[in-house]
Amino acid sequence: MSLWGRRQHFGSAEGDRVGETWLDTNYETEGERALQMTVEQLALVLSDPYRWKWVIIVLHNSLQAFLVYTVSGSDQLGAMTEKYQRKWREAYERGEIPSRKGEYLAPVKDLMERARNLKGYTHTQPLPASAEQDLAVERLGDWRDRFIHYKPGGLGIEVSGFPGICLTCLDVIEFLVFKTGHVFIGSDAALRVRTLQGQARDLLRHLQDAYSASP
Repeated sequence: MSLWGRRQHFGSAEGDRVGETWLDTNYETEGERALQMTVEQLALVLSDPYRWKWVIIVLHNSLQAFLVYTVSGSDQLGAMTEKYQRKWREAYERGEIPSRKGEYLAPVKDLMERARNLKGYTHTQPLPASAEQDLAVERLGDWRDRFIHYKPGGLGIEVSGFPGICLTCLDVIEFLVFKTGHVFIGSDAALRVRTLQGQARDLLRHLQDAYSASP
């Protein structure tokens, strides 16, 4: 029903299958892979502040991916816009194959709200309400949008506030993965995510210390 369920060929010739290289990802692994990229970029930030751009982009990617995993549900519709969910279910009830036209993810703000109102399993734990987390996620998204949708001109950004925003967003990811009961990953994947979280936190705290010590 979505791009996650399809393999797309972008080669120069549709019929040429010799020596193909595929990029594979899915909503179950995207959050972890983006978190890994976050750590890789964070390790370079102190010597190259421009790397903050990529930290913000990939951390937002990771957060969004884990939100999608958390709220998708068994029908994988829970992360889509309400309009698309309604359209899909109406078509399904009529016995039609639902169209992918208008298939859009809900905004991150809506995904956060849905994570705070999780239901479905006896062991479900909704994401607790937190104004601090909501503000950090909003700021992460605002900066991500500014970096992605780059306008003519220039940006000069004082970056000492970025570590705090990222640490709070990591708290959200940790709860989604390990507390909600809606993210089903094996023990190996869980260990990798915990390790990446720890590495990211250590790097962010080191950056906080370095920025606070600067004259």
